[in-house]
Amino acid sequence: MTNRYELERAHAHCTHNRAELEKSRRCGCFHCESVFTASAVLHWIDKSEPSEKWTALCPSCGIDAVLGDAAGFGMSPVFLREMRDRWFGSGRA
Repeated sequence: MTNRYELERAHAHCTHNRAELEKSRRCGCFHCESVFTASAVLHWIDKSEPSEKWTALCPSCGIDAVLGDAAGFGMSPVFLREMRDRWFGSGRA
């Protein structure tokens, strides 16, 4: 089980993350719990910022809950579920 501090530290990587995602091999969404390549991300928000600070939208669900493995967190199903439970509650969509 991931401790609360690590979950909060990981959450800081889901915004303004384009530069980090470009360095990632695998990405995961902690809303829908899907795992995908960084190149699968096609939509971004925060476009008033420099492009390296754009925030990714998940290619599966469209939510800005995307993390890249370059942040140092694995994209395991357990980790993504813990993040979902922490930030969106334990109910399934």
